[in-house]
Amino acid sequence: MSTIAINFPLEINDSSATIGYETLEITKLEDLKALFRFHIKNLLLTIPGERVWDSNFGVGLQRFLFEMTTDIALPDRIKGIIIEQMNLYADYINMTSLQVSIIPDQSALNVKMEYFVNLQAQLDSVQDVFNFTISEFETYDATGTALMAPP
Repeated sequence: MSTIAINFPLEINDSSATIGYETLEITKLEDLKALFRFHIKNLLLTIPGERVWDSNFGVGLQRFLFEMTTDIALPDRIKGIIIEQMNLYADYINMTSLQVSIIPDQSALNVKMEYFVNLQAQLDSVQDVFNFTISEFETYDATGTALMAPP
């Protein structure tokens, strides 16, 4: 398996005659999983309206951080938005499980998604679990690794 994808964060590559973006050659299954996790994280953290060319893109999880104490149906509402957005913008990712939970003592939301992606027309598929927590202070994955510094 060898595929080329745009490498993030975007950096301009002007070392050649044409100016373009750095690319990443995906040769291992872990590279592919990292790419899918990036797509999911991008969809969940982008606030609708943030992308000028598609104002409907994104869940904007951080928008819900201050509603957690007043809306008991919030996890179900967020779950519905995630499902809608994934079906619209990442329909190649097949969710098998989605859990959204509130962690009140940390003022945080946790999203855990189990999914698989079919590779081409073959029976091969990639299975993975995407699990991260967002709070008003930081965003981190299930291992405690920071995904995004506080604003």
